Amino acid sequence: MGEPYQHSLTLQRLGTYLSNDGKQVFYTPEAFSNTETWTNIPVIFAEAVAGMPIKHPDMGLVSTRSPLPDGFRYVGTINTANIAPTGTPRMDGLITFSDDHAEQLAKLGKLAPSTGFWSDISPESGKNSWKITGNVRPNHLLVFEQGACPNCYSNDNGAMFLNVKQETNTMEPETADTESKGWLKAIYEKLCNTKPDATEHNSKPEEKMENTVNPEISALTAQIETLKAANVAISAEHEALKAATIKAQRDSEWTALKNTLPPAWVDAEHEAETRELAETSPLGFALKLTAFNTKIGNVKSAEGSCACSASEKEVMLANVKQQEEKIGYRPLEE
Repeated sequence: MGEPYQHSLTLQRLGTYLSNDGKQVFYTPEAFSNTETWTNIPVIFAEAVAGMPIKHPDMGLVSTRSPLPDGFRYVGTINTANIAPTGTPRMDGLITFSDDHAEQLAKLGKLAPSTGFWSDISPESGKNSWKITGNVRPNHLLVFEQGACPNCYSNDNGAMFLNVKQETNTMEPETADTESKGWLKAIYEKLCNTKPDATEHNSKPEEKMENTVNPEISALTAQIETLKAANVAISAEHEALKAATIKAQRDSEWTALKNTLPPAWVDAEHEAETRELAETSPLGFALKLTAFNTKIGNVKSAEGSCACSASEKEVMLANVKQQEEKIGYRPLEE
């Protein structure tokens, strides 16, 4: 691999309900406050198999850093994690890859993340829901190529990679602008220091000054105007580069977000409307997404930490089948 590059991502939305083993579980921000425990947690890549749902590996193997089964491999580590101080409640993080394939997928915005952790949950009084109690115990971060299989999307639609590596611009507008200003200053100083030759004697000193200084002033004035025009052009190019960079960043972020959304939201008829809502009203978009997420009741494919009775499992399987018929695929649960 080349020089290590840290990727920033949203690891987990907080303060919201997510489906976990058929239960609606509230991810309390307090349960994720022990962010230091995520440092050096391994990142694991899961290969997608056609027709098969993505699953988390056995967390017992991961906790002992044992060899993983076929289809899984260690590809990096989490460097840091933190609770975002502003915006939507969430846990952000930085990761470094040690695997070329995973690195390239991340740079292309094609990786989806899914946290793997142990936690205790308890029923919420008067509600048909649960909540995480105590601190979570992180085990790993699963990453996979989103869209590579029917459920190859994060159950938490807010979990995503936030950046790709940017190429360095060869032109430095600020430097060029500084150089132009330096030239202007040198010309100005030359003008100020221009004097008639005191060693020459002339019966008409005023005429002599006119003949020697004015042509030089005219030439320097022309240079100043040329430099002013060049400076204007450089400033315009600088603004164009800034606008292009902002657009590229927004397009990259939208592509990453688009791949996690329901297909009906981003088809040819609705993509422009969905993107405008996401960019102009993030809160309104989040409310719409939360409502949709709650409605479809995604069910986690991987094994979880809670147990269900036989009757609960029958109801859960019936709900899963009903939702699969509605949406056409089985979503991935955190």
